[in-house]
Amino acid sequence: MHITGTRDGPPVKVGVAVTDLTTGLYTSNSIMAALFRRLRNPKSKGQHIDVALSDCQVATLANIASSTLISGKRDTGRWGTSHPSIVPYKAFKTADGDILLGGGNDRLYGVLCNRLERPEWILDERFKTNALRVQHRDELEELIETETKKKTTQELLDVLEGSGMRKYQLYALEFLANNSSVRCYQRCAGYIEPRTRYVDYLCRNKYFLLMLIWSSARKRHGQRDRAPGVRTDQTSQYAREMVRRNSRHTTTSTHTRPAYGRDTR
Repeated sequence: MHITGTRDGPPVKVGVAVTDLTTGLYTSNSIMAALFRRLRNPKSKGQHIDVALSDCQVATLANIASSTLISGKRDTGRWGTSHPSIVPYKAFKTADGDILLGGGNDRLYGVLCNRLERPEWILDERFKTNALRVQHRDELEELIETETKKKTTQELLDVLEGSGMRKYQLYALEFLANNSSVRCYQRCAGYIEPRTRYVDYLCRNKYFLLMLIWSSARKRHGQRDRAPGVRTDQTSQYAREMVRRNSRHTTTSTHTRPAYGRDTR
């Protein structure tokens, strides 16, 4: 929460349980590694997997933590949708919503200026390089948002189409199931039940095996034997057999350790 929220605003809770989800992903990867070891060497001993929420949370701080550790300086705090060292890179207001734009280098910044019909910004002494744009962040972002507010989100997407400029529309969840990118890549398929607005995603391909392992572990502890929406019948017979033979050799434990630096006496 310390690094999440608007620049001058209070700490903000992340919209989903990121630490829980990340811990689950690390756990599933660890289980897969243990099962593959067992598969390659059937005579090997089982593995004990120790997964802590606090460890996984620290690991996902990535560049934020590494920058602080390398520089020895205090972190720069919350940045909202902005990037601390790249400008422009944030969500801008449009006539009917928001759009996230990422001009990650001088070329893409020039593309944005031209597509917004403001080529004079390219030669502006305040914005010629990214370092200068970071210094004059507030001025440039205000200029850009003045232009983006003149168009709808879709109009801006059309204007920037094929330019190489990073652009993302911000979707409400009810539009996610019909998003063309999600459907095109078939990462998940689902439906929105009109009365409950519940999105039931059916994980595909490689995720079936992970969910089947999770299902098997829960079944051994007398809990429900499958996750909602997961069709284990679509998993190959080979995967089921591998889990049946090997899951009993792998044990897991998840727990929350004391926060670092806290007196635990």
